[in-house]
Amino acid sequence: MARLIGLLILATIMASAVAGPAAAQGTLVPGGLDITGVAPPSWVQPGARVTFYSAAAAVAQSSYQLIEDPAGPWQDPVTGKRYRNTADTGESVGGASGDGVSQVDVVAVEGNDVVLSMATYGIDRATNTLAVLPSSGTKLPGGAIDGLWMAPELLAQLQTGSLGGLLVLRGDYPLNGTTYQAISVVNPTPGAYSSRTYDTVTGVLLASTANTAGATSPVQLPGQGATRAASQLTISRFVSIRQRTIPGIGSAAPTWVARTSGLSYAGQYRWTNPLDPSSGSFSYPMTADVRFTATGPTWATFGLHTVLELGGVPSPSDSAAVSSGTGPYWWDPTALAGFTTGQALDTDPVTTMTTSVTDVGQSEVGPAVTITTQIPGTSGRSTYDVATGVLLGQAISVASSGADVVLGLQRLP
Repeated sequence: MARLIGLLILATIMASAVAGPAAAQGTLVPGGLDITGVAPPSWVQPGARVTFYSAAAAVAQSSYQLIEDPAGPWQDPVTGKRYRNTADTGESVGGASGDGVSQVDVVAVEGNDVVLSMATYGIDRATNTLAVLPSSGTKLPGGAIDGLWMAPELLAQLQTGSLGGLLVLRGDYPLNGTTYQAISVVNPTPGAYSSRTYDTVTGVLLASTANTAGATSPVQLPGQGATRAASQLTISRFVSIRQRTIPGIGSAAPTWVARTSGLSYAGQYRWTNPLDPSSGSFSYPMTADVRFTATGPTWATFGLHTVLELGGVPSPSDSAAVSSGTGPYWWDPTALAGFTTGQALDTDPVTTMTTSVTDVGQSEVGPAVTITTQIPGTSGRSTYDVATGVLLGQAISVASSGADVVLGLQRLP
Protein backbone atom coordinates (compact mmCIF):
# COMPACT_ATOMS: atom_id res chain seq x y z
CA MET A 1 0.00 0.00 0.00
CA ALA A 2 2.84 2.41 0.84
CA ARG A 3 4.30 1.76 -2.61
CA LEU A 4 0.96 2.57 -4.28
CA ILE A 5 0.62 5.77 -2.25
CA GLY A 6 4.16 6.73 -3.23
CA LEU A 7 3.38 6.24 -6.94
CA LEU A 8 0.25 8.38 -6.61
CA ILE A 9 2.26 11.13 -4.90
CA LEU A 10 4.78 10.90 -7.71
CA ALA A 11 2.09 11.10 -10.41
CA THR A 12 0.54 14.19 -8.81
CA ILE A 13 3.86 16.01 -8.53
CA MET A 14 5.04 15.13 -12.03
CA ALA A 15 1.69 16.03 -13.62
CA SER A 16 1.79 19.49 -12.01
CA ALA A 17 4.44 20.49 -14.55
CA VAL A 18 1.74 20.81 -17.20
CA ALA A 19 -1.15 21.65 -14.88
CA GLY A 20 -1.94 25.13 -16.15
CA PRO A 21 -0.69 28.62 -17.06
CA ALA A 22 -0.60 29.80 -13.45
CA ALA A 23 2.25 27.39 -12.76
CA ALA A 24 4.40 29.23 -15.28
CA GLN A 25 4.22 32.54 -13.44
CA GLY A 26 5.12 31.65 -9.85
CA THR A 27 8.55 31.39 -8.24
CA LEU A 28 9.87 30.01 -11.50
CA VAL A 29 10.36 33.60 -12.69
CA PRO A 30 11.94 35.40 -9.71
CA GLY A 31 12.23 39.16 -9.64
CA GLY A 32 8.91 39.62 -11.43
CA LEU A 33 10.15 38.69 -14.92
CA ASP A 34 7.26 38.83 -17.41
CA ILE A 35 6.93 35.87 -19.80
CA THR A 36 4.36 37.65 -21.99
CA GLY A 37 5.55 37.56 -25.59
CA VAL A 38 8.50 35.28 -24.82
CA ALA A 39 8.92 32.41 -27.28
CA PRO A 40 9.75 28.89 -26.10
CA PRO A 41 13.32 27.61 -26.53
CA SER A 42 14.25 26.85 -30.17
CA TRP A 43 14.32 23.07 -29.64
CA VAL A 44 10.65 23.10 -28.61
CA GLN A 45 9.06 21.86 -31.85
CA PRO A 46 6.26 19.36 -32.61
CA GLY A 47 7.63 15.89 -31.96
CA ALA A 48 10.21 16.96 -29.37
CA ARG A 49 10.25 14.79 -26.25
CA VAL A 50 11.95 15.72 -22.99
CA THR A 51 12.43 13.01 -20.38
CA PHE A 52 12.98 13.35 -16.63
CA TYR A 53 13.63 10.91 -13.81
CA SER A 54 11.73 11.85 -10.63
CA ALA A 55 11.29 10.50 -7.14
CA ALA A 56 9.00 11.47 -4.28
CA ALA A 57 8.65 10.46 -0.67
CA ALA A 58 6.38 11.27 2.23
CA VAL A 59 8.54 11.02 5.35
CA ALA A 60 6.72 10.53 8.65
CA GLN A 61 7.66 13.14 11.26
CA SER A 62 5.73 11.68 14.21
CA SER A 63 5.11 8.19 15.51
CA TYR A 64 1.36 8.77 15.49
CA GLN A 65 -1.27 11.17 14.20
CA LEU A 66 -4.56 12.42 15.64
CA ILE A 67 -7.34 12.14 13.05
CA GLU A 68 -10.68 13.86 13.50
CA ASP A 69 -13.35 11.20 14.06
CA PRO A 70 -16.83 11.80 15.60
CA ALA A 71 -16.56 8.35 17.20
CA GLY A 72 -12.96 8.76 18.37
CA PRO A 73 -12.05 8.21 22.04
CA TRP A 74 -10.07 11.47 22.44
CA GLN A 75 -11.86 14.81 22.77
CA ASP A 76 -10.49 18.34 22.49
CA PRO A 77 -11.86 20.18 25.58
CA VAL A 78 -11.70 23.51 23.74
CA THR A 79 -13.59 22.66 20.53
CA GLY A 80 -15.39 19.49 21.61
CA LYS A 81 -14.16 17.66 18.49
CA ARG A 82 -13.23 14.01 18.85
CA TYR A 83 -10.15 12.25 17.44
CA ARG A 84 -8.68 8.80 17.05
CA ASN A 85 -5.00 7.95 17.60
CA THR A 86 -3.25 6.06 14.77
CA ALA A 87 -1.00 4.41 17.35
CA ASP A 88 -4.11 2.69 18.70
CA THR A 89 -5.71 1.85 15.33
CA GLY A 90 -2.54 0.76 13.51
CA GLU A 91 -3.05 3.24 10.66
CA SER A 92 -0.16 4.57 8.60
CA VAL A 93 1.32 7.91 9.62
CA GLY A 94 2.09 8.87 6.03
CA GLY A 95 5.37 7.21 5.06
CA ALA A 96 5.53 6.31 1.34
CA SER A 97 7.84 6.66 -1.64
CA GLY A 98 7.96 6.14 -5.39
CA ASP A 99 10.07 6.92 -8.41
CA GLY A 100 9.56 6.94 -12.15
CA VAL A 101 10.00 8.60 -15.51
CA SER A 102 7.99 11.43 -17.01
CA GLN A 103 8.01 12.24 -20.72
CA VAL A 104 6.64 15.49 -22.06
CA ASP A 105 5.85 15.59 -25.78
CA VAL A 106 5.48 18.83 -27.71
CA VAL A 107 2.27 18.42 -29.69
CA ALA A 108 2.08 21.91 -31.23
CA VAL A 109 3.69 25.34 -31.15
CA GLU A 110 1.28 28.19 -31.88
CA GLY A 111 2.95 31.58 -31.69
CA ASN A 112 4.47 31.71 -28.21
CA ASP A 113 2.11 29.05 -26.87
CA VAL A 114 2.77 25.33 -26.73
CA VAL A 115 0.51 22.29 -26.51
CA LEU A 116 2.02 19.56 -24.36
CA SER A 117 1.17 15.97 -23.53
CA MET A 118 2.78 14.18 -20.57
CA ALA A 119 3.03 10.47 -19.88
CA THR A 120 4.23 9.18 -16.51
CA TYR A 121 5.67 5.76 -15.76
CA GLY A 122 6.14 4.62 -12.18
CA ILE A 123 8.93 2.11 -11.63
CA ASP A 124 7.61 -1.02 -9.93
CA ARG A 125 10.72 -2.10 -8.04
CA ALA A 126 9.18 -5.46 -7.11
CA THR A 127 8.78 -6.58 -10.73
CA ASN A 128 11.22 -4.19 -12.44
CA THR A 129 8.48 -3.07 -14.80
CA LEU A 130 6.91 0.30 -15.59
CA ALA A 131 3.45 1.14 -14.28
CA VAL A 132 1.59 3.50 -16.59
CA LEU A 133 0.14 6.35 -14.51
CA PRO A 134 -2.57 8.85 -15.57
CA SER A 135 -1.50 11.14 -18.42
CA SER A 136 -2.20 14.84 -18.77
CA GLY A 137 -1.85 17.69 -21.24
CA THR A 138 -2.82 21.26 -22.00
CA LYS A 139 -1.98 24.49 -23.86
CA LEU A 140 0.39 26.88 -22.08
CA PRO A 141 2.47 30.03 -22.59
CA GLY A 142 5.76 28.59 -23.85
CA GLY A 143 8.33 31.06 -22.53
CA ALA A 144 8.62 29.37 -19.12
CA ILE A 145 6.89 26.27 -17.80
CA ASP A 146 7.40 25.23 -14.21
CA GLY A 147 9.18 21.89 -14.01
CA LEU A 148 10.20 21.84 -17.69
CA TRP A 149 12.12 24.82 -19.03
CA MET A 150 12.72 28.56 -19.06
CA ALA A 151 13.65 30.46 -22.25
CA PRO A 152 17.40 31.24 -22.27
CA GLU A 153 16.65 34.95 -22.73
CA LEU A 154 14.78 34.93 -19.42
CA LEU A 155 17.59 33.09 -17.67
CA ALA A 156 20.03 35.72 -18.95
CA GLN A 157 18.07 38.43 -17.13
CA LEU A 158 18.51 36.82 -13.72
CA GLN A 159 21.21 38.39 -11.59
CA THR A 160 23.45 36.52 -9.20
CA GLY A 161 22.43 37.35 -5.65
CA SER A 162 19.19 37.52 -3.74
CA LEU A 163 15.86 38.43 -5.34
CA GLY A 164 12.86 38.56 -3.05
CA GLY A 165 14.29 35.93 -0.74
CA LEU A 166 15.38 33.70 -3.64
CA LEU A 167 19.04 33.06 -4.39
CA VAL A 168 20.25 33.08 -8.00
CA LEU A 169 23.50 31.18 -8.50
CA ARG A 170 25.59 30.43 -11.62
CA GLY A 171 28.20 27.78 -12.28
CA ASP A 172 29.04 24.42 -13.85
CA TYR A 173 26.61 21.56 -13.23
CA PRO A 174 27.74 17.99 -14.01
CA LEU A 175 24.95 15.53 -14.86
CA ASN A 176 25.17 12.10 -16.49
CA GLY A 177 28.64 12.69 -17.89
CA THR A 178 27.95 16.18 -19.25
CA THR A 179 28.87 19.49 -17.61
CA TYR A 180 26.35 22.25 -18.25
CA GLN A 181 26.63 26.00 -17.89
CA ALA A 182 23.85 26.34 -15.37
CA ILE A 183 21.83 28.77 -13.32
CA SER A 184 20.08 27.76 -10.11
CA VAL A 185 17.15 29.47 -8.37
CA VAL A 186 17.00 28.55 -4.67
CA ASN A 187 14.42 29.18 -1.98
CA PRO A 188 16.41 28.58 1.25
CA THR A 189 13.41 28.98 3.58
CA PRO A 190 13.45 26.27 6.29
CA GLY A 191 10.46 24.00 5.86
CA ALA A 192 9.88 25.19 2.30
CA TYR A 193 13.25 24.60 0.63
CA SER A 194 13.33 24.30 -3.15
CA SER A 195 15.88 24.62 -5.92
CA ARG A 196 15.65 24.56 -9.71
CA THR A 197 18.71 24.36 -11.93
CA TYR A 198 18.57 25.16 -15.65
CA ASP A 199 20.89 24.77 -18.62
CA THR A 200 21.57 28.33 -19.83
CA VAL A 201 21.97 27.16 -23.46
CA THR A 202 18.74 25.16 -23.97
CA GLY A 203 16.77 26.48 -21.00
CA VAL A 204 15.78 22.94 -20.01
CA LEU A 205 15.38 22.11 -16.32
CA LEU A 206 18.39 20.03 -15.26
CA ALA A 207 17.43 19.36 -11.66
CA SER A 208 14.88 20.30 -9.06
CA THR A 209 14.69 19.47 -5.37
CA ALA A 210 12.04 20.32 -2.80
CA ASN A 211 11.65 19.64 0.90
CA THR A 212 8.32 20.76 2.33
CA ALA A 213 7.67 20.31 6.04
CA GLY A 214 4.38 18.80 7.18
CA ALA A 215 1.88 20.94 9.05
CA THR A 216 1.86 20.90 12.84
CA SER A 217 -1.30 19.50 14.38
CA PRO A 218 -3.47 22.06 16.22
CA VAL A 219 -4.33 19.44 18.88
CA GLN A 220 -2.22 17.15 21.07
CA LEU A 221 -2.63 14.44 23.67
CA PRO A 222 -2.27 15.36 27.36
CA GLY A 223 1.41 15.48 28.29
CA GLN A 224 2.51 15.02 24.65
CA GLY A 225 3.91 17.48 22.13
CA ALA A 226 2.05 18.38 18.96
CA THR A 227 2.46 15.95 16.07
CA ARG A 228 3.54 16.91 12.54
CA ALA A 229 2.26 15.60 9.22
CA ALA A 230 4.69 13.88 6.89
CA SER A 231 7.26 15.99 5.06
CA GLN A 232 7.23 15.86 1.25
CA LEU A 233 10.58 15.26 -0.46
CA THR A 234 10.87 15.39 -4.26
CA ILE A 235 13.66 15.37 -6.82
CA SER A 236 13.69 15.54 -10.61
CA ARG A 237 16.67 15.10 -12.93
CA PHE A 238 16.93 15.75 -16.68
CA VAL A 239 17.52 12.65 -18.78
CA SER A 240 17.29 13.60 -22.45
CA ILE A 241 15.73 15.58 -25.29
CA ARG A 242 15.04 13.91 -28.61
CA GLN A 243 13.10 14.73 -31.76
CA ARG A 244 10.67 11.98 -32.74
CA THR A 245 9.87 11.45 -36.44
CA ILE A 246 6.75 9.26 -36.32
CA PRO A 247 4.58 9.82 -39.43
CA GLY A 248 1.61 11.93 -38.37
CA ILE A 249 3.38 14.29 -35.95
CA GLY A 250 2.24 17.85 -36.58
CA SER A 251 -0.41 16.83 -39.12
CA ALA A 252 -3.70 18.68 -39.50
CA ALA A 253 -6.57 17.31 -37.44
CA PRO A 254 -9.27 15.54 -39.49
CA THR A 255 -12.22 17.81 -40.27
CA TRP A 256 -14.57 15.77 -38.07
CA VAL A 257 -12.62 16.67 -34.91
CA ALA A 258 -13.76 20.32 -34.86
CA ARG A 259 -17.42 19.45 -35.47
CA THR A 260 -17.64 16.45 -33.14
CA SER A 261 -18.21 16.89 -29.42
CA GLY A 262 -16.73 13.51 -28.61
CA LEU A 263 -16.60 9.75 -29.10
CA SER A 264 -18.14 6.84 -27.21
CA TYR A 265 -16.64 3.39 -26.67
CA ALA A 266 -17.92 0.25 -24.96
CA GLY A 267 -16.50 -3.14 -24.17
CA GLN A 268 -15.18 -5.35 -21.41
CA TYR A 269 -12.74 -5.25 -18.53
CA ARG A 270 -11.38 -8.72 -17.82
CA TRP A 271 -9.33 -9.66 -14.79
CA THR A 272 -7.29 -12.81 -14.26
CA ASN A 273 -5.32 -13.46 -11.07
CA PRO A 274 -1.71 -13.00 -12.26
CA LEU A 275 -0.45 -15.29 -9.49
CA ASP A 276 -2.94 -18.07 -10.30
CA PRO A 277 -4.22 -17.82 -13.90
CA SER A 278 -5.89 -21.23 -13.57
CA SER A 279 -8.41 -19.74 -11.13
CA GLY A 280 -10.38 -18.31 -14.05
CA SER A 281 -11.21 -14.87 -15.41
CA PHE A 282 -13.86 -12.32 -14.47
CA SER A 283 -15.39 -9.95 -17.02
CA TYR A 284 -17.21 -6.68 -16.38
CA PRO A 285 -18.92 -4.21 -18.75
CA MET A 286 -17.01 -0.99 -19.34
CA THR A 287 -17.75 2.25 -21.20
CA ALA A 288 -15.54 5.20 -22.12
CA ASP A 289 -16.82 8.62 -23.22
CA VAL A 290 -14.41 11.11 -24.78
CA ARG A 291 -15.37 14.77 -24.85
CA PHE A 292 -13.24 17.25 -26.76
CA THR A 293 -12.85 20.36 -24.62
CA ALA A 294 -10.76 22.54 -26.96
CA THR A 295 -9.45 22.11 -30.49
CA GLY A 296 -6.62 23.55 -32.55
CA PRO A 297 -5.35 23.07 -36.10
CA THR A 298 -3.47 19.89 -35.16
CA TRP A 299 -4.77 18.88 -31.71
CA ALA A 300 -7.65 18.61 -29.27
CA THR A 301 -7.72 18.46 -25.50
CA PHE A 302 -10.21 15.96 -24.13
CA GLY A 303 -11.82 14.66 -20.99
CA LEU A 304 -12.19 10.91 -20.60
CA HIS A 305 -14.96 9.46 -18.42
CA THR A 306 -14.88 5.71 -17.93
CA VAL A 307 -17.37 3.57 -16.02
CA LEU A 308 -16.60 0.03 -14.94
CA GLU A 309 -19.58 -2.04 -13.79
CA LEU A 310 -18.35 -4.20 -10.91
CA GLY A 311 -21.16 -6.54 -9.99
CA GLY A 312 -23.73 -3.98 -11.06
CA VAL A 313 -22.10 -1.18 -9.08
CA PRO A 314 -20.75 1.63 -11.31
CA SER A 315 -17.10 2.59 -10.69
CA PRO A 316 -16.41 5.88 -12.55
CA SER A 317 -13.04 7.45 -13.34
CA ASP A 318 -12.04 10.72 -15.01
CA SER A 319 -8.88 11.98 -16.68
CA ALA A 320 -7.84 14.58 -19.25
CA ALA A 321 -5.12 14.76 -21.90
CA VAL A 322 -4.36 15.72 -25.53
CA SER A 323 -5.00 13.93 -28.82
CA SER A 324 -3.20 14.65 -32.09
CA GLY A 325 -2.13 13.07 -35.38
CA THR A 326 -0.43 10.17 -33.60
CA GLY A 327 -3.21 9.24 -31.17
CA PRO A 328 -4.82 8.38 -28.99
CA TYR A 329 -8.19 9.14 -30.63
CA TRP A 330 -7.13 9.70 -34.20
CA TRP A 331 -4.11 9.12 -36.41
CA ASP A 332 -3.27 11.15 -39.50
CA PRO A 333 -5.17 9.44 -42.38
CA THR A 334 -2.38 10.19 -44.87
CA ALA A 335 0.17 8.48 -42.64
CA LEU A 336 -2.16 5.50 -42.11
CA ALA A 337 -2.55 5.03 -45.85
CA GLY A 338 1.21 4.67 -46.24
CA PHE A 339 1.84 2.18 -43.41
CA THR A 340 2.85 -1.44 -43.99
CA THR A 341 2.53 -4.43 -41.67
CA GLY A 342 5.62 -4.83 -39.49
CA GLN A 343 6.73 -1.21 -39.92
CA ALA A 344 8.63 0.12 -36.90
CA LEU A 345 7.56 3.63 -35.97
CA ASP A 346 9.53 4.45 -32.82
CA THR A 347 11.61 2.99 -30.00
CA ASP A 348 12.10 5.09 -26.90
CA PRO A 349 15.65 4.67 -25.52
CA VAL A 350 14.60 5.41 -21.92
CA THR A 351 11.37 3.45 -21.39
CA THR A 352 12.16 0.95 -24.21
CA MET A 353 8.58 1.45 -25.45
CA THR A 354 8.21 0.31 -29.05
CA THR A 355 5.56 1.58 -31.45
CA SER A 356 4.93 -0.46 -34.60
CA VAL A 357 2.36 -1.30 -37.26
CA THR A 358 1.11 -4.81 -36.55
CA ASP A 359 -1.72 -5.09 -39.07
CA VAL A 360 -2.91 -3.41 -42.25
CA GLY A 361 -6.27 -4.87 -43.25
CA GLN A 362 -10.01 -4.41 -43.17
CA SER A 363 -12.49 -3.50 -40.46
CA GLU A 364 -16.28 -3.52 -40.60
CA VAL A 365 -16.20 0.03 -42.00
CA GLY A 366 -13.29 -0.25 -44.41
CA PRO A 367 -9.47 -0.26 -44.55
CA ALA A 368 -7.88 -0.10 -41.09
CA VAL A 369 -4.45 -0.08 -39.47
CA THR A 370 -3.53 -1.51 -36.07
CA ILE A 371 -0.69 0.15 -34.19
CA THR A 372 0.82 -1.59 -31.16
CA THR A 373 2.81 -0.09 -28.28
CA GLN A 374 4.75 -2.27 -25.86
CA ILE A 375 6.78 -1.74 -22.72
CA PRO A 376 7.75 -4.42 -20.19
CA GLY A 377 4.52 -5.48 -18.49
CA THR A 378 2.07 -3.48 -20.64
CA SER A 379 0.91 -3.62 -24.25
CA GLY A 380 -1.70 -1.68 -26.18
CA ARG A 381 -3.27 -2.23 -29.61
CA SER A 382 -5.14 0.61 -31.31
CA THR A 383 -7.01 0.17 -34.60
CA TYR A 384 -7.65 3.23 -36.78
CA ASP A 385 -9.97 3.79 -39.72
CA VAL A 386 -7.86 4.83 -42.72
CA ALA A 387 -10.58 7.04 -44.24
CA THR A 388 -11.26 9.22 -41.17
CA GLY A 389 -8.29 8.43 -38.91
CA VAL A 390 -10.64 7.78 -35.98
CA LEU A 391 -9.80 5.21 -33.31
CA LEU A 392 -12.08 2.23 -33.97
CA GLY A 393 -11.01 0.09 -31.04
CA GLN A 394 -8.41 -0.43 -28.38
CA ALA A 395 -7.08 -3.35 -26.36
CA ILE A 396 -4.81 -2.86 -23.34
CA SER A 397 -3.13 -5.65 -21.38
CA VAL A 398 -1.28 -5.20 -18.07
CA ALA A 399 0.48 -8.43 -17.15
CA SER A 400 1.42 -7.48 -13.59
CA SER A 401 -2.19 -6.79 -12.56
CA GLY A 402 -3.88 -9.36 -14.79
CA ALA A 403 -6.09 -6.67 -16.38
CA ASP A 404 -7.26 -6.68 -20.00
CA VAL A 405 -9.45 -3.95 -21.46
CA VAL A 406 -11.13 -4.18 -24.88
CA LEU A 407 -13.18 -1.22 -26.15
CA GLY A 408 -14.88 -0.53 -29.46
CA LEU A 409 -16.22 2.66 -31.04
CA GLN A 410 -20.00 2.82 -30.90
CA ARG A 411 -20.55 5.22 -33.82
CA LEU A 412 -18.36 6.86 -36.45
CA PRO A 413 -17.98 10.64 -36.12
